[in-house]
Amino acid sequence: MAYDPRESFFPIGMWGIPASGVTYDIDYSWSILHDAGFNTVWPHHKVDFARALADADKNDLAVIWQYELTDDQLNSINSGKRLLGNVWFDEPIGHLEKPREMDRMFGDYNDYRQRAHKIAPWLNIFVNDAPWITPPATDWWIKWNTSGEVSCHDNYTVMHKAHI
Repeated sequence: MAYDPRESFFPIGMWGIPASGVTYDIDYSWSILHDAGFNTVWPHHKVDFARALADADKNDLAVIWQYELTDDQLNSINSGKRLLGNVWFDEPIGHLEKPREMDRMFGDYNDYRQRAHKIAPWLNIFVNDAPWITPPATDWWIKWNTSGEVSCHDNYTVMHKAHI
């Protein structure tokens, strides 16, 4: 539980990054992120998985991949060197008003984790959730955020209605 500079890793990353080298009005080369001190990218969901890993390798960056990976994609990775984690779903708590859908999603998530861990047992699989931890969301929030190897949530400002 202590920091070890040889072994410890604290992700300093950027979310929603286009493929390296894509230019709009800005050059999105991942080398710029590396040079700025970032060590992790969370690519935009339209970036090709193989390209993301190759770009990360070229720029000494780790990748957090959002959404389910296919068996072929899981088989293409051989260690956690570049793929730091896999976010299965973004903000499942948003489906709270559909209890049967939440149950189904949670079952699908656990099925995916079991299948993925057979191929890549070292892979951190988790969800990114909203910070809605007050009732009626509390039980589901805890269930989702204790089910993976990592707990991750968007740090939105949350105000209790009594304070509005």
